[in-house]
Amino acid sequence: MALSFPKGQTLVREEGRTMCGHHRRTTLNFFCEKCSEVICANCISTLHKGHDIVQLSEVTQGNKNKIKTFINEMEKKDLIQIQSEIESVQGDLKKYLHHFESVEKEVEDQGKRLKQDVDISIAQTLSELKHFRDENTKLITDYMEELETKLGELKEYVEQCKLSLQTGTDIQVLDITYRLPTMTRLPTKPVFGTAKFVPDENLSLKAELGKMTLTSYPQEIPDEESLESRSIHSFQSTEEPTLPVEDLHIEPECMTSQVDVVSEWEPPCNISSICPSVGGAWTCGISSNIITDLTNQGEIFQYIQSRVRVTAICVSPTTRNLWACSNKDNSVMELTSDNCLTRRFSTKNTPLCLTVTTDNHILVGSKNRITGYTCTGEQSYATKTSLFGREKVCSPWRMSQCPVSNNVAVVDGDWSDDGGKDKPLVRVMNNKLQEMHRYGRSHHIGRQGLYPFDPYDLTYDSFGQLVIADYNNTCIHLLNGEGIYLRLLYTANNRPQTLCVDGGLLWVGLGDDTIVTKEVKLLQYRRE
Repeated sequence: MALSFPKGQTLVREEGRTMCGHHRRTTLNFFCEKCSEVICANCISTLHKGHDIVQLSEVTQGNKNKIKTFINEMEKKDLIQIQSEIESVQGDLKKYLHHFESVEKEVEDQGKRLKQDVDISIAQTLSELKHFRDENTKLITDYMEELETKLGELKEYVEQCKLSLQTGTDIQVLDITYRLPTMTRLPTKPVFGTAKFVPDENLSLKAELGKMTLTSYPQEIPDEESLESRSIHSFQSTEEPTLPVEDLHIEPECMTSQVDVVSEWEPPCNISSICPSVGGAWTCGISSNIITDLTNQGEIFQYIQSRVRVTAICVSPTTRNLWACSNKDNSVMELTSDNCLTRRFSTKNTPLCLTVTTDNHILVGSKNRITGYTCTGEQSYATKTSLFGREKVCSPWRMSQCPVSNNVAVVDGDWSDDGGKDKPLVRVMNNKLQEMHRYGRSHHIGRQGLYPFDPYDLTYDSFGQLVIADYNNTCIHLLNGEGIYLRLLYTANNRPQTLCVDGGLLWVGLGDDTIVTKEVKLLQYRRE
């Protein structure tokens, strides 16, 4: 008996079933070519009436051929391609693991460097604090000793007075009366410095460590070159590589100093750079090719003519020879025994200033860089960028080497044209141009002057103290060798522009806003 199905409904044969689903207990022995279905003998005259029907066995060979073709294609092409893709992915996995291992190492190395710099910064800060504390402790103990001495003297005098009252003659009592002081003069009490540390609220160690960028690649696996380009990290910082002590604020000490004006006169030439000579000082002016040797009274002893204009001059501490540089042709010159400026070498970058060190290296300051050269022009060392990619010096304007520590102090103009913030400061570096400490506007708060600290020139004296010309505030400051403020040295009517020290004599060139030298003063100051 045939089974009936609703119109449009198709009976799907289960895979492997050999009996007809329409006619029970009837074997599927035929194949309908029109419908591509296996059917039974009853289906021929009913459901597949009029269709092309063949024995099922007649299509078996064709089906076997199709299976063989499929097997050949899989074994020769598709399986090989998949295996190749598996091997390729295994290679990509190794690349990825290697890449992430390298990134992990970058982070670890950066962390180690950051820890080291933090430790150095802490040590430097504590060292400065200890030195400052010791200085003030000595002031206090010296003052106490003076008070105790004064107390002993007064006690002894009081005992003499008591004795005269008891046993003294009329003459002795009269003499004691004449010697009675009208008032007791105590030793001058010094003003003690204090220290205050203000943590940087904006400091973020996470930001200092660096920025990690994680990018997903959902569509395709990048090759090794693209992996390298996507693994670049941007490490950023604040000021200061060596993490200088910007937040150690020392209150000013109102210490007086004795400064005598030995002589003062109007110079015979404009002065933009000055350094000591034998019995006087070498000077040069802006955009001039004349170097003048002046006496202590402002008279011209001799002058040297250069073939090009001179930017800055200095004297070697060992040979006492005069050196000069020019921004006209980037040359560095030395004054020879025949009083001629001889070109020794040229610099790649335009020189702004120079100084000669005790080991006969010529340091040349240029935009974003200070470079050390041998006397023949071979580059020995130079300033480097900080740990976080910033330049360690922006606009070096004047330099001086300390005769005690061999450190090098630099006036950094921090000009915006050079990438700075127009906040000039003094940087102190060791003899390999690695920054030790700095003195800027944040350190100078509360000092003498109505305007922000504006260093224009500087020089070390024979005691290793740093003399700084403050242009805007028309005064001169004195710092110790570790960058601690000592006192206001001198206040002038005009702006101090150039400085040099020869023994205990300080040469100061003073001018107006046009950078024209109006007067030169020779100051004799004593070290407290």
